[in-house]
Amino acid sequence: MADIAWITPLRDGLNLVAKEYVAVQGQIPDSAGTLILSEFAGSAVEMHYALLTNPYDSRSLKESLLQALTLNDNDKQMRMQRLYEQVKYYDIDFWAEDFIDQLSSDKVYSSFTNSQLPAVKKITKSKIQKEAVAQ
Repeated sequence: MADIAWITPLRDGLNLVAKEYVAVQGQIPDSAGTLILSEFAGSAVEMHYALLTNPYDSRSLKESLLQALTLNDNDKQMRMQRLYEQVKYYDIDFWAEDFIDQLSSDKVYSSFTNSQLPAVKKITKSKIQKEAVAQ
């Protein structure tokens, strides 16, 4: 397993690569892995304990790599533990449930029913669960 993941897309991208690195590192006891992430990656907004860098700035790239190489083990472990907690909490089940909650909210439902679109049936969690069980 790599000691440092240096993920530096020039625009949003590679979010899952960063999260996969954290997911694996987080399962290693006392992991001292370090994530360096482009400030332009969408996941940089939620991964507060990653070291952020600007991939357009060679000085920023060098400084973030040097920082990752010289962090003490306690700091590395704390950062990775916090990143892992974030990735573990906001998993696919969280996002799916949040998405369904948003779809089934009265605000979203009423915006569709008041438009020129054909009639829209209200989506509820119980309807989705029943359909999933039936399949």
